[in-house]
Amino acid sequence: MSDSFELLNYENDEFERHQHEDWAYIMEMDVGPVKDCVGDGDMKIFCRTNLDLIGEKWPEELPCVPRVGDLIQSRTKRGAFRLTLRVVSVVWVFCEWEDPNEVDRYIPYIELHDPFDRSVTEFYKWYAPLVGKRVSYFI
Repeated sequence: MSDSFELLNYENDEFERHQHEDWAYIMEMDVGPVKDCVGDGDMKIFCRTNLDLIGEKWPEELPCVPRVGDLIQSRTKRGAFRLTLRVVSVVWVFCEWEDPNEVDRYIPYIELHDPFDRSVTEFYKWYAPLVGKRVSYFI
């Protein structure tokens, strides 16, 4: 890829800029509303991550089950940025709904992680400034 994306790295109260080409277009991408994917064909899913994130909203429905390795963007937008995480596992979990209008069924339980395979500390050095926090807030 010829385009590069400058990731912010928080260290010693200063921002250091690092060039990172892999997946750069994904991190900046804003596809806007996708009307073709909304409707009766969407299936319920549950997304989770072991990362402590601030205000990130993940999809509750998708038109199909994501595969391991797929990327999913948060619905939360900060300026031109949306956090993107990678699907690392899909487990089908049986859900019994309290709502009588919902049918008990299996739904995919989607585990999301950092697409760059950074350590948790390195991830927070990058993520903390984007959400107006210090690394110590997360660790």
